[in-house]
Amino acid sequence: MTAGAEKASPAALAAGKQSPGMAAADKGRVYPAESTAFVDPTTGAAVRQVTTHPSIHHHPFYYLPAYDDASQWLVFVSHRTGRPQIFVEERATGRLV
Repeated sequence: MTAGAEKASPAALAAGKQSPGMAAADKGRVYPAESTAFVDPTTGAAVRQVTTHPSIHHHPFYYLPAYDDASQWLVFVSHRTGRPQIFVEERATGRLV
């Protein structure tokens, strides 16, 4: 992070206060819930898939937790807009911001 830069909280991201590098059309866009749950047929483990969009989605960084301190928001990077952008999933509703 550069000097003077502020770390945006998941709540700030959800309120539309994203990075200034985002296209105006993408800023603050809310996507409906996409998550789906299933049981892995090989291991029997319960799996929850957060997104169904056919693009790359990944953890934001090795040393940063993907959840906020209250576990209300899941932070991830998605390439669904054609470039990597930070998204959050609101755990209570599943909506993506």
